Amino acid sequence: MGGISYALGHPLGQYSFESKTFFLFLLPPIILESAFSLHDRTFTSNIGSILVYAVAGTLLNTFIVGPLLYGLSFTGAFGMDFTITITQCLVFSALISAVDPVAVLAIFEEVHVNNVLYFLVFGESLLNDAITVVLYNMMNSFATMSTVPVSQIFLGLASFFTISVGAIMIGTIVGVLTAIFTKYTDKVRVVEPLALLGMAYLSYMLAELFHFSGIISIICCGLVQKEYAFDNVSRKSHTTIKYFTKMLSTTTEAIIFLQLGDILWNVDHNFNPGFVFLTLIIILLSRGLITLSLSFILNKVRTVKLNLQEQFIMSYGGLRGAVAFALVVLLEEKYIPMRSTMITTTLIVVFFTVFIQGGTIKPLVKWMHIRRSEEKEESLSDTIHTNVLDFMMAGIEEIAGHRGHNYFRVLTDYYDAKYLRPWLQRKPTNFETEVMNTFENITLRDHHEHVYNISNAPGVRLRNKASLEMGDETTPALSQIGNQYSLEMPPDDTANTLSLPKEKIRPTSQEFNKIVKKNPGILIHRTHDKNLLQDDHQDLAEQMHHHHRRHMLLRQRVLSRGSSVYPTTPTTLRSHHRLVHQDAREVPEADDGKRSSTEDVDTQV
Repeated sequence: MGGISYALGHPLGQYSFESKTFFLFLLPPIILESAFSLHDRTFTSNIGSILVYAVAGTLLNTFIVGPLLYGLSFTGAFGMDFTITITQCLVFSALISAVDPVAVLAIFEEVHVNNVLYFLVFGESLLNDAITVVLYNMMNSFATMSTVPVSQIFLGLASFFTISVGAIMIGTIVGVLTAIFTKYTDKVRVVEPLALLGMAYLSYMLAELFHFSGIISIICCGLVQKEYAFDNVSRKSHTTIKYFTKMLSTTTEAIIFLQLGDILWNVDHNFNPGFVFLTLIIILLSRGLITLSLSFILNKVRTVKLNLQEQFIMSYGGLRGAVAFALVVLLEEKYIPMRSTMITTTLIVVFFTVFIQGGTIKPLVKWMHIRRSEEKEESLSDTIHTNVLDFMMAGIEEIAGHRGHNYFRVLTDYYDAKYLRPWLQRKPTNFETEVMNTFENITLRDHHEHVYNISNAPGVRLRNKASLEMGDETTPALSQIGNQYSLEMPPDDTANTLSLPKEKIRPTSQEFNKIVKKNPGILIHRTHDKNLLQDDHQDLAEQMHHHHRRHMLLRQRVLSRGSSVYPTTPTTLRSHHRLVHQDAREVPEADDGKRSSTEDVDTQV
């Protein structure tokens, strides 16, 4: 787009790339959407390795690239008139070490590598940005000093930890406040998406206001919201937040790369071939060496080892992006005389890593036979077995006297379920609730298969009246069932089950209209509800749960009447149906957020 506008004589240069605009408005949606996707068991299981790659890797990369560039400047590789100080080299090495989450997310989602490798690279890129910004600010402040006292170096190291700890505290506190706030929004559902998104942005702005790391703050806030606040909001609010953050992050990514393309054509560049070429070689070799070294150390303690192919993909996937360019634009020329050279070099590094490395990483993954991610359907047995294995491994660690991560995970889950969730959630979830949610998802899928593909449902055949004598089976439209089709039940082959009548039961048009009106798609378009108080009643899962309770109550009433023999004649069958429908009308509707009396019946049955 930048090249097209430049060729047409209408450059976009008037819309200059402002670093403050990038950090205050364009970056937060991307980080928040990424933080929501980090809420995964794989991420928490590998958090130690991710922190090692993000913190130690960034520090090593900064203090390897900077001194090497400073040493090469004395050899004349950058030109005889190219002069640069060690602090200026450290400033540049700090910003060029930023692995961009925007580029990593776009490339690795397309590649579909396994979850462990994906979260190692993606988690490192997120936390790496936070470390890079802190390190960049510290080095940039050193560059403004003629001499750097030793006391300032120790203060810089101390600020490195205080900035991170302060951001973690702000993000966690705001996330907890969001959970408490959404705990009482069951009467005003419409404000739930605004509350979560607004509080997340508030955590970012508060951290920047107190000169902490806004990236770390919004990551912690997003993780706390995903853990606690998302269970308080309705399904529609959850869907709104999910797709709105995805849409907003995609839009800001497009704006960022549009601005980068515009700057490539509309900024006067100072191209130094030696500085550009040697910078590319050094950062590639440095990242590869650091990744191999840290992986060798981590494999000593990791249960799942990282092989050489995965280590190469981690090194090759260190893509630079808009974060590095936004930091280099912030440099002041009176303190950094080589600012224009650094801007040009950063642009070339960004485009090389994004287009050359990012474009070739997918063929490399296939060629190296890297294990890919598998799309598995939710299974009730998977959820049960995972929890059983967690408790089993925690028990083995307790017996063996070696308390590892399984023991501490179970201990954390225990205190979380006992103290935090009852305080932060309207309906605290536990293991049983997770199992029921998984079962509900499976039931929903079966429900859609049977209702919306009714002609393909097992054991049910729909036949046209005109084709019954010919023996032809057809697949009718759903709206034609009432008048043109009859329902044929399969014959009962077992002797120990209740047998249904062999005659065809033809639904009337009035009964079919009642069924259509109860369709969830129709209920969504009923009378306007300003505060979405009836939101849960419009959810298919809630309706199915309510119908299940009604069914259990009706079953108990039928059994309590002492009917040991199911009616098999048409007369007794019609009488039985009238009795059941009369009982069904007497079942009270369950209010939103309140337990119905039928649940007690369900428990008794």
